[in-house]
Amino acid sequence: MHLLYNIDFGIASIIFLTVLLIYLRFDFSSKNRINHAFFSILYCLILANVFDVITAISISYSSMIPSLFNLILNEFYFAILGAIGYHFIRYAYILIHRDLNQSILHFLSKLILLFYFIVLAINFSTGILISFDANGNYIHGPLYAIVFIIPYFFVTLAIILVMLKGKPFNT
Repeated sequence: MHLLYNIDFGIASIIFLTVLLIYLRFDFSSKNRINHAFFSILYCLILANVFDVITAISISYSSMIPSLFNLILNEFYFAILGAIGYHFIRYAYILIHRDLNQSILHFLSKLILLFYFIVLAINFSTGILISFDANGNYIHGPLYAIVFIIPYFFVTLAIILVMLKGKPFNT
């Protein structure tokens, strides 16, 4: 099987994250607000890695797979990436003991995520992010970078938030 993308690290990541999830589920309760938020990130990461591997395979065999199906798979993968970024922000707020409902930054994060999902929806008819040509070739649209910029923006913002507002960890 000749693939256009290397999936070895993706498969290793799925295995590692699944083992980590199983271990953590046995040792930590998901009823705790912080743990629940962390588990949300972990579930999204596993799902993203699964879809990363699936889309790598489907793009490699795009001449045999209907373009619409390939587009749906890739859109779902990109939606999961956005959800990961959002869950990082949510986790950061919970770590610094903020009320999510009273935070302007959290509200803006929800708006950015909504914008991201709208752009993903618009992509189906416009191809502004990605599309597949008649031969099934994967084509980057003019706004392709958005699928990575917004999730990375969320993660960067979460890191900055924790660094600036987080309580120091005492050992």
